[in-house]
Amino acid sequence: MFSIALDTVKNPKLNSRQKLEVQMEENAPNVDPMHSEISNERLELKVTRTLQRLTVNLMRIAAGTGSLYEIEDQVHTVAQALLDYRKATGVGVDPAAFDEALDISRQYDFRGVQDELYARQKRAELQTICGALGVAAWHLAGRPQGRTTHEKLEDGAAQMSSLREEFRKA
Repeated sequence: MFSIALDTVKNPKLNSRQKLEVQMEENAPNVDPMHSEISNERLELKVTRTLQRLTVNLMRIAAGTGSLYEIEDQVHTVAQALLDYRKATGVGVDPAAFDEALDISRQYDFRGVQDELYARQKRAELQTICGALGVAAWHLAGRPQGRTTHEKLEDGAAQMSSLREEFRKA
């Protein structure tokens, strides 16, 4: 089991994230030059996969179906994967890897799709999902939802409804 000794950091005024960053920096100098590019890619994949699992669980919890008891272990697993990557490479994971791992719009690639109605349906589906996630984020943050976020959700849902009618006619 991985344990972060946040209380061992000397400055008690630092918040938990700052203390973790300090610890990560302290662990960074031990770069092993024998690690190959393939090993680094595997370590990055471990970071992104563990981050995806945590994100999926948190999203499910927000929807009322996740596993609350897994959060702490998942957070520790992500933190350990990040520390392992930094130790092996001497740098943090490229933020583009996080974007690639968590941006659901990357799953919607319509290049070369011949069926325009199908492509429109998938675009509307993506817009609805992104709008719903945005609205959920606003609710979790305890703030009133942004107008554009709510409009995105409503527009996506309206497009989905309109496309259902087109499918019925086709």
